[in-house]
Amino acid sequence: MNMSIHFNNIVVTTLTAGALLMIGVHGPVQAGPVNKQSDEAVRMAVQAGNVRLAAAFRGADAAGVTDLFADEGMIVMSIGCFRGKAEVENRMHALFDQMGRATTAEIETASIHVDGDLAYEAGRWSLTYPTQVDRPAKVDGRYLVVWQRQQNGSWKIFRDVRLPMLP
Repeated sequence: MNMSIHFNNIVVTTLTAGALLMIGVHGPVQAGPVNKQSDEAVRMAVQAGNVRLAAAFRGADAAGVTDLFADEGMIVMSIGCFRGKAEVENRMHALFDQMGRATTAEIETASIHVDGDLAYEAGRWSLTYPTQVDRPAKVDGRYLVVWQRQQNGSWKIFRDVRLPMLP
C-alpha cells in the first residue's frame, strides 16, 4: 500500500517494503544509523525553522533570524553576500532599522530535497510592512535555501539565496 502525506504544499509518497522490491530495490530494507532522520522528519524541522524565521521577521528580531543560521551560513541577495553569523546579524539589523517589523511574513515551500546532511528547499516568500512613502508595503521573491544538519542533529541554514519573482 502506498501512502501520501500532505504537509504545507509538500506531498511525500511512501511505499511499503513489498512495493520497493517490486520497483527493483534488492535486499532487505533497513533503517539507517541512529542519528539519521527520515526525510519527513527533516521536512518537519525545515518547516519549524520557517515558522521561527517568519516570527523573527514579524518581531524585527535580528538575533532570532541569525540563530537559524549555521556558523558558516550565508545569505546571497541582490545587494551582496553576507557570510557568517556576525555578517548575517548585522545585515538583519540594517534591514529592520530600514523597514521595521513585518506585519505579515509568509514562506511558501514549493519543494524540499534531502540528500544526506543537506536539505535543499525552494519556494516563495513575502513580507508586508507598514506603508510609508519611501518604502514598499510588500516585498516578495523566490528563494533557494540549503539547510545543513549540525553535530547535535538540528538543522541550520547553510546558504540562503534570494531570487526575484519571475515576471
